[in-house]
Amino acid sequence: GDERFLLQAIAAASGEGSSNSLVREMAAAGGRQKFLLRLELRSFLGGLFDMMRDVLPEEQRGELPDLGEGPPLPVVVSYTSEGRSYAVRLTANAGGLIRLFSSLEGR
Repeated sequence: GDERFLLQAIAAASGEGSSNSLVREMAAAGGRQKFLLRLELRSFLGGLFDMMRDVLPEEQRGELPDLGEGPPLPVVVSYTSEGRSYAVRLTANAGGLIRLFSSLEGR
């Protein structure tokens, strides 16, 4: 889990593979970078649920959803400035977010 996550983060930061790499996101945000967060939401939630299964009492573990496999779902938030102009940018796949959260309903 942790090693796979680390390798994915390194690949994203170095601009390898995906068109959603961190390097490309920084360039798209423009201006002077003040803050940039790129979170692969499916992987993050999967890791969070796995960690919770390790610490919750056994009778509550079954209540946590299993996200299963699916395409990456990056969410990017950036804050930039240029002179007196400030911008906050949120980039996400709305359809992917809807599908992910819809799959969690009723679990």
